[in-house]
Amino acid sequence: MIDILLIIFIVLLLSGIRSYRRSGDIEQPFLDITRVRSSRGALALLVLLGHISYVTDSGHIFPYMANTGFLAVSGFFFFTGFGVMTKQMSDPDYSRGFLKKRYPKLLVMYLIIFSIFFTVRCFALHEGITLKGAILQTFSNYPFVASSWYLFDTLIFYFVIWLMMCFLKDRYSSIVLYFTLFLFAFSVLLIVVGMGFWWFVSIFNIAVGMFFAYQYKKIVKFYDKYRYVLLLVYIALFAGFYSYYLRHTTGEAGSLFMLFVMISSSILFVLIYTMIAFLFKTDNKILDFIGVISLPFFLIQNMYNEVLPVRGILGNDLLFACFSIVCTTISAYILNMVLKYIFKFFSVSSRK
Repeated sequence: MIDILLIIFIVLLLSGIRSYRRSGDIEQPFLDITRVRSSRGALALLVLLGHISYVTDSGHIFPYMANTGFLAVSGFFFFTGFGVMTKQMSDPDYSRGFLKKRYPKLLVMYLIIFSIFFTVRCFALHEGITLKGAILQTFSNYPFVASSWYLFDTLIFYFVIWLMMCFLKDRYSSIVLYFTLFLFAFSVLLIVVGMGFWWFVSIFNIAVGMFFAYQYKKIVKFYDKYRYVLLLVYIALFAGFYSYYLRHTTGEAGSLFMLFVMISSSILFVLIYTMIAFLFKTDNKILDFIGVISLPFFLIQNMYNEVLPVRGILGNDLLFACFSIVCTTISAYILNMVLKYIFKFFSVSSRK
């Protein structure tokens, strides 16, 4: 059964636990860069398992993985908000060069992966697509590179955050508030123009991450005092919302109430993560490795899950899933190395 992948995934998560935070210990780092990197690796794997489940049927639990993607992406958005706000609070001049540091790498990575998708679909699979058609599809509800909607959202959010940091500077509470209002307006706009729920159902966790950074010390003390109660409350609420979603979902968010259920599930999923990250110190080299290559890992995976006709050739679902995981990991590592080389080359050239 393909559910063995879930068992391996869970064992991988548990094997990284190294210590438990004792009551009163509020000095130990919480959501530090090492832990976040490992968590990004776990979330990237969760997204991949979810995408694999779209095209497989075996197992009793595995088909439900198709409904976990928006939860995993919620974690990525949370880390974005937490990281940006933390750095802004520690460096008043952080906004200088903010976009220059982020946009080039994101755009170059996308252009590389777009080129790979276009080459394979046009010249290897002979799908009859044109470069103009591929570019136009990039800005559609279903982008040419399937998972690239996350990158486009991130580019928009970086720009809005940069504007707020420039004009609001050290008014951190205002940055959190106004950016939250922007997320609501952005979501309404996407609903009006008919974009899919995946474009916005997880994005409110950026504001959650920003709030956690802004109220970091208070949250640590609060978590230390009410750790068990909060964890149980988070889990109970998440179970209620998410089970409702699983029972009533048709693969689409068919109503505003279902959107509310999904958004609530995503926020509660992130809150459960924050409590677990608070309670346990983890160290997992495998997840750390995937965390470093999480962006290309996230973007390239659909090449093996949906574009290439691999499943029909391999036949066996478990074999196909293993093939997808291995190829996605290797490809993401190579893409990450290529990106590093490109920027290292131009950095050296600019100094001459």
